[in-house]
Amino acid sequence: MAKKILLTCLFSSVITFLSAKGFDGFSVGGSIGYSNNATIGAEVFAQGHIKKFGIKAGFTYFPFEASFKNTNGLKTESVGFFAEGAFYPFRKYLFAGLRWEVINFNWLTSKALHTLEGDNSSIIFTGTGLYGVLGVTIPVWKTIYTNIYAMPGIRQYKISDGNFSSGNYVFDGTVQEEHVQFDLRLCVGIAVKIYSR
Repeated sequence: MAKKILLTCLFSSVITFLSAKGFDGFSVGGSIGYSNNATIGAEVFAQGHIKKFGIKAGFTYFPFEASFKNTNGLKTESVGFFAEGAFYPFRKYLFAGLRWEVINFNWLTSKALHTLEGDNSSIIFTGTGLYGVLGVTIPVWKTIYTNIYAMPGIRQYKISDGNFSSGNYVFDGTVQEEHVQFDLRLCVGIAVKIYSR
């Protein structure tokens, strides 16, 4: 029942967005970035444009360093889904917004597991993130443009010594820790407008 309600709300939101006055079109693209953890990540996205606003959703990959049982700097891989809203005060070029990484799926690298000396830390643990976004959009050619932006924010995750941990759920684990970390990413990307109104 909850899935049906969620799908209905999502479908209604898309229809409302498409029929909105000032709807300009859709773009797809990707970007790469460098974080304060000295890691390189990437993302792919689709974005709708309406007047001075842009609504973006996509998938992101950004490694980071997790902490568990008083051990810091544990190399961790992370993939997730994000939604972002941005405001273009001059209709183009400068933009500012807010990004919510709705859910991330994270796992420790084999090197990180070795650092824990064989401790059966989570194979998969989930998290989320909230970021501010500030950047510029530079037209390259007709329907192609590039984005350069910074994303300061926080990353939250729960990690356990079980096989899987998410929220209050831990499978086959006895120890669970919650962490909140500052995260800063500097990114550059390219997007292509695939539909214009």
